[in-house]
Amino acid sequence: GNTGIPVRHRVVIFLTVLNMQLSGQSHPCNFAHLDNNNGLSHNQVNCILKDSRGFMWFGTMSGLNRFDGYSFKTFLHDPDDTTTLNDNYIISIKEDHQGGLWINTRTGLNIYDPDKETFTGRISSWLTALGLPPDTVSDLYKDREGKLWLRQTDRGMLRYDPVAGSILRLFHNSGDSTSIVSNDISSFTQDQHGDFWMITHNGILQKVSGREYRLLYKDFRIREEKGEHWLEYQLVIDRDNEVWIYASNYSSG
Repeated sequence: GNTGIPVRHRVVIFLTVLNMQLSGQSHPCNFAHLDNNNGLSHNQVNCILKDSRGFMWFGTMSGLNRFDGYSFKTFLHDPDDTTTLNDNYIISIKEDHQGGLWINTRTGLNIYDPDKETFTGRISSWLTALGLPPDTVSDLYKDREGKLWLRQTDRGMLRYDPVAGSILRLFHNSGDSTSIVSNDISSFTQDQHGDFWMITHNGILQKVSGREYRLLYKDFRIREEKGEHWLEYQLVIDRDNEVWIYASNYSSG
């Protein structure tokens, strides 16, 4: 059923804002504009990440860019080199517990090794090395406790605890009303209270307890409004614990 939890719909526009400094009571901000004149491979930036080593990463529609505060290094697909990206159109960048970067492109996932500066698309080998089932993984999320959540295609979420070496599955069970509504997850994130939110590709919003992983809330309003469209919904939760939802492949606001 529905509750009074606020759900906001917005189009999120990524702006490259660096070197933001606060000083005095008026809090002025200094902006540095970076584009292809500074070495960025393309001016359309799809995603941004600051990694554990302090580098800024920019995924564009034509290449992956690493910025060290002074200059860019660009990583591109080379059809003759299997250690490069599998595609130049970057959708998302995530960092795992070992400092590896998970780069999602139109062609699928790559894992970047920061020591070798190489990429691999053999995700199953990475999973097997950790003792995880080599199922198809479409994305990764690292929660506040450092646990990794692997989004598995039509199989829900798999949680991996790198400290304990344990795994836990979060999936739909038709015989359990406290399980998630669907295994088809478009986006997954954690709120300020430690609970987890997810949304399916057809717009079903769900909230799961951060302790028992029981279903606490489900909302069908977006699916009812948009119909059974398969959309790339994304979730963002702000400091006020409000949930913001947008579809990256649909101009609906």
